[in-house]
Amino acid sequence: MTPGAGTGIDKREERRRRAELAQEAKVVQLKQQVLRRRVLIAAGILAVAAFVWAATHRGSAPAGRVWSPEHGHWHDQ
Repeated sequence: MTPGAGTGIDKREERRRRAELAQEAKVVQLKQQVLRRRVLIAAGILAVAAFVWAATHRGSAPAGRVWSPEHGHWHDQ
């Protein structure tokens, strides 16, 4: 047996392990990107829905006031 004969297998095994870890890291990174994208899309949809609701929701009439659809605000009676 020559000196260092066993190190070639060890080095190959180490390279294989590093490659597997790198691949796993890529998979984790892609999953994080997908999750981040979904969260941002959901937040955008909620923001648009909140804006639309706030722009169209008039609520109940304040005392002594009437809503003017022509002007888009409350007027005194």
